[in-house]
Amino acid sequence: MSGPHPTEFDQVCSSALDAFQSGKTLTSDEIVAATTRFPFLLQCVSGRGDPDLPSDEADLRQKAAIADTVIGNIESGIEALRSKLLQSTQNHPPHILSPFNRVQRNAQNPLRNKYRLYLAALEKNLPQYPIPMNAFFYMLAGKNRQRVAASFRDGDRTMFAAENFSSQCPIDGIVACHETVHVAQNDAVQSGITTIARARQYLERLKFLGKRPSVVLNGELPAYTRELQIADGVLQGALRNPGAVTEDEVIASLGAKRPEQQIVTRTLLRLARVFPGFFRHTPDQRYPESFASEVINICRSERYAVYALSSSDFLGDLEEI
Repeated sequence: MSGPHPTEFDQVCSSALDAFQSGKTLTSDEIVAATTRFPFLLQCVSGRGDPDLPSDEADLRQKAAIADTVIGNIESGIEALRSKLLQSTQNHPPHILSPFNRVQRNAQNPLRNKYRLYLAALEKNLPQYPIPMNAFFYMLAGKNRQRVAASFRDGDRTMFAAENFSSQCPIDGIVACHETVHVAQNDAVQSGITTIARARQYLERLKFLGKRPSVVLNGELPAYTRELQIADGVLQGALRNPGAVTEDEVIASLGAKRPEQQIVTRTLLRLARVFPGFFRHTPDQRYPESFASEVINICRSERYAVYALSSSDFLGDLEEI
């Protein structure tokens, strides 16, 4: 039995990959396809396009070694969180484990450390490392991204993580789960690109959103909801009962010792107060206006421009709030 017929976009991606691997010049359509589907390869082989990749090889190797440790902390921390949830006596929505499954699946990507990907490109060893479909990558947050434990960049599917990311602190794992929701959202957007015209629209949308720090509310609401649900599981349902525990007890239970960890924890407590039914919410349901307003305020306080889509289509009409 034959599989699904390849779309126009799939066909151009295939020809782009062939041209890329054989050293041929890519056509304009192939460049669009490659920039959409595997921008990380273009960045690493050309050495251009990602300002976070060091040009000095010694610096590159040093960052690769540090990132190996950070990635290990992320993956073990996520797995520890999963265990806590499975041990919880609370009822959880069925989709709550999807971020954990996504991180686990990406562990099959041998070059998920983007510095290692670049090194493999420099050493011309990329063909030895097949990169799975929908892979994403990790890099160090650096000085410009130290406000939280992790963040995600859609354009090249890269998650940035702080060097002090702790597998022992549930709050760091919860933040990583938030970012993994954005990975899954990008998976869905990519799967909807079937033509080169739509790929061009996608790249234009990323370019527009990249002009200044921006977020799309339609993506942040489910990500924050997932944070609440996971934190509630770790706290054995205490987050859904505001009077059950004190702020200090929540901070201690989530291992929030650093100032930025405590800010995230207090944010979750604030969101839980305006969204009392978060623990039973599923992605197909609407979000309370009070919750959406609080998320908008949080994003604005972090100096993000906030946009809203008119539909579930990432390429739909976009309006600044």
